[in-house]
Amino acid sequence: MKNKAARRFRKPEQVDKKTKPKSFLHKPCKNNGRD
Repeated sequence: MKNKAARRFRKPEQVDKKTKPKSFLHKPCKNNGRD
């Protein structure tokens, strides 16, 4: 239920930031070896 409420009050971008690290979204996957 918290996830649904978070989606309503918070933008989907913020949810992704919490779920995934900032480096994954903002920076390219060079660190992971994916170009």
